[in-house]
Amino acid sequence: MTHNSRGFSFVELMVSIGIISLLAVIASYSFGDNLKNKELITITDDIVATLELARSNAVTGKGSTAYGVKFNSDSYIGFVGSSYISSNQSNDVNTISSKYAISNNIPGADDKIVFSKVKGESNHSSSVTVTISEVGGSRQKQVIIGTLGDVTVVQ
Repeated sequence: MTHNSRGFSFVELMVSIGIISLLAVIASYSFGDNLKNKELITITDDIVATLELARSNAVTGKGSTAYGVKFNSDSYIGFVGSSYISSNQSNDVNTISSKYAISNNIPGADDKIVFSKVKGESNHSSSVTVTISEVGGSRQKQVIIGTLGDVTVVQ
C-alpha cells in the first residue's frame, strides 16, 4: 500500500517559520543600527554646516560683524556678533534628538566658538573639539575647530 502525501508536515512548517523569524530579527537589527548611524552622521553634518556658515558670514563681512556657534548638551545655536545673547531673535537654534548629546572642550564657561570678521579665525588659541555621542551607546563623532577656523570631522 502506497501512501501519497501532499504538503508539509507540522515540523517542517515550524522549522520554516523559525528560520524566517530569525532572518527577520537579524534584518530589523541591522536596519535599526544603520538608521542610528545615519542619524549621527546627519547631526554631525548639520553642526559642520552651521560652523561653516558662521565662518563664511564672518569672512565675507556680512553685517560687518563676527559670527558664532554656541553649544549646549541638547542643541547648537548659530548667532550674530561676538557674544551670544539668548533672547536675540536672529539666533538659529537647532535641537538634537534626545538619543544624542553634545559635549566639548571649549575653554571658558560659555561653550561658544566665534569667528572673527574678515579673517574667520576662531576665538581660541588652540583647536577645540565638539563631540556628538549616542546616549548610553558607543557611537560618537568629533568635530575639530582649528585656530584658523578650519572644521574637520573625525570618528
